[in-house]
Amino acid sequence: MRYFYLFIILFLTLNSFGQDDTQELIVFGIDAMFEKEFETSLELLTKALSQAEENNNPKQIFLATNNIGANYYSMLDYGEALNYYLKAYTIAIKDLEPINEMIVLNNIAILYSKEKKYDKAEEYFNKAYVLAKENNENFNLIIYAINLGQIYNEQGQLDKAEGYLNEALELSENRPRVLLETKLALANTYMLKGILSLEN
Repeated sequence: MRYFYLFIILFLTLNSFGQDDTQELIVFGIDAMFEKEFETSLELLTKALSQAEENNNPKQIFLATNNIGANYYSMLDYGEALNYYLKAYTIAIKDLEPINEMIVLNNIAILYSKEKKYDKAEEYFNKAYVLAKENNENFNLIIYAINLGQIYNEQGQLDKAEGYLNEALELSENRPRVLLETKLALANTYMLKGILSLEN
């Protein structure tokens, strides 16, 4: 099972924060993470975090912290990843916009899902989903609805899964990339329900 969007949203949010030295360190750190150069990425992001803290820049502190967590997640060190995600979550709720809170809630939920702690994953995906709905963040809402659908599939709560995935399907009509993800997740639900078979 694949949960949609752990890092991509984080990368897309970088453009709005300026292009100073700290910002460049964050961008290069994320690039290194995508290249699986985790040691380099952690060095760059740790330096960025230190500079951001000196400059008292909550957005950059958040991005550096959250992406340090993403590195540890990629290295399968889920305990350390959770530690950094929770720090990022604290920064987000204290100093930043709901979009930042949603991003880190989603990442925490994905981490719990990898550890098969589905109740905790559901709790955090649901928090992100509610925030997206309250703030009319439809793209994010689609992602969190897909993720909730997949979590409910994992737990055998197929009617709930279908409800969230149908909502995602309706919202993703004009978004080809997420439309495909939604259809795949919904097809999985139908197979689990016995409505669809691989032979059809």
